[in-house]
Amino acid sequence: MNKEAWLGFFATGTLVLPLILLLGTGSMEAVAVALFALTMLQIMLHIVAPDDPMADPAQDEEEKS
Repeated sequence: MNKEAWLGFFATGTLVLPLILLLGTGSMEAVAVALFALTMLQIMLHIVAPDDPMADPAQDEEEKS
């Protein structure tokens, strides 16, 4: 599965899950914990792979020349 599909999945979850928790439990603490967990997952998805040429512009320039 590609990265864009996972980002869309977590973006939807970031909107829906806290709303369900807030309406279901009434606890802002549960919402904060859910948002923290989802934010960490999104950050992990945004980490650039080490072999990705976007991570190192100098490497990309070497390949062009």
